[in-house]
Amino acid sequence: MKKLCCLLLFCVAPAFAELPSGLRNLAPELRLQGEGRMTYFGFELYDARLYQHAKKPGEVFALDIQYLRNFKGQALAERTITEMKQLNIPAKQREAWGEELLKIFPDIQPGQTLTAIHIPSQGTIFLHNQQKIAQIPGSDFAKAFFGIWLDPRTSAPQLRNKLIANGCAPALIGPAC
Repeated sequence: MKKLCCLLLFCVAPAFAELPSGLRNLAPELRLQGEGRMTYFGFELYDARLYQHAKKPGEVFALDIQYLRNFKGQALAERTITEMKQLNIPAKQREAWGEELLKIFPDIQPGQTLTAIHIPSQGTIFLHNQQKIAQIPGSDFAKAFFGIWLDPRTSAPQLRNKLIANGCAPALIGPAC
């Protein structure tokens, strides 16, 4: 029995070890689904990881981004809104969310992280270096924001495939598989 317990601990421990502290505090059931690096014309921009709930995939999920370059918060907010346009989000809604994101997104240095967690009852929670910085309620924002990476219409289909890996995108983003 003791050997079985040790074997189980050995097999389960890596899944827990991969979960960043901010995610572990808010949603300890999350498990890494996939990861990939975003590049643009050969420039490495960030590493992204998609986490989904172990027992309820698609309901609670998170995207953790570790940046490899400096970015101004304003530039991140503006790019987010540009990407939402590609997903056919109405201009008026994009403008409203853009104003919120300008207040939320900090300037980023290499090695820093921005994490977004979707919890249906709470909306989207943003963490900077694993510390909560903001929360936007509702599923409409979550669908648009996470869709930037996970919607089939994303501008980064190779990264999407790596994030989804052998699983499915969260049900909020697309059809169940």
